[in-house]
Amino acid sequence: MIISKPIVGLNSILIGKRNIEEIYDASNQIKTNLELYIDLRSKRNPKTDISGIWKVAHDNSDFDISEKDSLQKAIFLSKKYKRQIIAISLYCGACYNQDREYGISSIKNASKLLEISTDRGLILRLVGGNARTEDEKNYAIETIAQWIKTSKEIYSRDSAKIIIGLELHQGQWPQTIKEALEIKSILKRKISNEEYQLFGFIDDPTNRYITLKNLEEFYRQNDKLNKLIENIVYYHIKNVKRIGKDCSKDCSFQKAGDKFFNFDGYSFQWAEIVREGDLELETIISNFLFNCKRKIIGFSTEYIQSTKNQAEVIKVVNDYTSLIEKVYTKLTDGKNEI
Repeated sequence: MIISKPIVGLNSILIGKRNIEEIYDASNQIKTNLELYIDLRSKRNPKTDISGIWKVAHDNSDFDISEKDSLQKAIFLSKKYKRQIIAISLYCGACYNQDREYGISSIKNASKLLEISTDRGLILRLVGGNARTEDEKNYAIETIAQWIKTSKEIYSRDSAKIIIGLELHQGQWPQTIKEALEIKSILKRKISNEEYQLFGFIDDPTNRYITLKNLEEFYRQNDKLNKLIENIVYYHIKNVKRIGKDCSKDCSFQKAGDKFFNFDGYSFQWAEIVREGDLELETIISNFLFNCKRKIIGFSTEYIQSTKNQAEVIKVVNDYTSLIEKVYTKLTDGKNEI
């Protein structure tokens, strides 16, 4: 049996809004046998967020996909440090009127970075937005289909892939495996097979746990992941601790640097050390790699609370990579090259 080979994207949320060159420089100081790439998290320009939905992201990053200078800087740094980009994370929700065109323009801007992306394609992380009514969900599906068609136009022109990655995220659609399977079923009927190859889901087990708020239920639901696993194109890892009940205002997305947040009547704290949260990530990652249908799968090092300096970036990433490498080595008995 072939076990999926893990590769790692250093998520720039690790450095918050510090200069993105820091994440590139740090990547050359990580001690691991895993292949390393860059995962750029874009801030959201307030001019494109008239309704203020993404206020937490107006000033959370040094990179902005809507700015020409940011794109040029990313190209320069990738060439300088010889480090390719695996993904770009956007604050953009499919069910919001203002975000349909923003998503299309972001896909077109992302195409300017294809020269520094992997040969497997560049993953663009988006979400469905807080779609709850049928009208909102239908609008979201139409938007996602348009995003995919935009990616297909770029692929037809340049033979380079921008993969639309829809993240499972608390407070968004989808936030559960069941909802993701519903979206998968609808899209397969709505778009061509060729277009569907440019779409997939980004799984984040911690997000799914936050949604469910119950470990037993999370592990029961996680067993159903195999129905979706062939459509997972990227994997976010982090860990969290549920610390009590709190009926304060929900916060589906957290600002870079926040250590605590509330969701659906509960308060949570991001785990400083990835192994010390509520989730048994070693088991979760092991099951995922064992069942994943892809030869290679990327893992993004999310660290919402961000770091204070580059030394901490290196420490955190080494913690993530050592965990993934340990799991992969156990699964392959050390026989597969990393």
